[in-house]
Amino acid sequence: MKLTNRATGRAGEFLACSILENHGIKSNHVDLDGDDLWAKCPRNFFHPIQVKTATRPIINARHHKIAKYNYTFKNNMNYSGIFVLCALDKRKIICMKWDDIAATTLKIHPDRFTSEAEVQSIKDVFLL
Repeated sequence: MKLTNRATGRAGEFLACSILENHGIKSNHVDLDGDDLWAKCPRNFFHPIQVKTATRPIINARHHKIAKYNYTFKNNMNYSGIFVLCALDKRKIICMKWDDIAATTLKIHPDRFTSEAEVQSIKDVFLL
């Protein structure tokens, strides 16, 4: 069964909540324009979060022969919160800030979604 875009996004939001909670970051799903989650880390810092979700890597036949996860940020210029990128099929996330994103479309190789990368990105972005 293929998920709708909305269902895919919701699945990514709940995956992100679950993983963040396992790292001691309290998170809540919110239905607000611009924010998907609100989170509070153990040091009591508050963070708005936008979740971007890909169900699987895809191949862009014109430019690449390797399948990559694709995330679009064209409507998110200068978002001051945290982006959580979900690879739904791997059940992994990578956290980033706007300054770490070089383009309005980000393509990530599947090998970057590892447990180690997930933990390190959470520690770096949430200052744990």
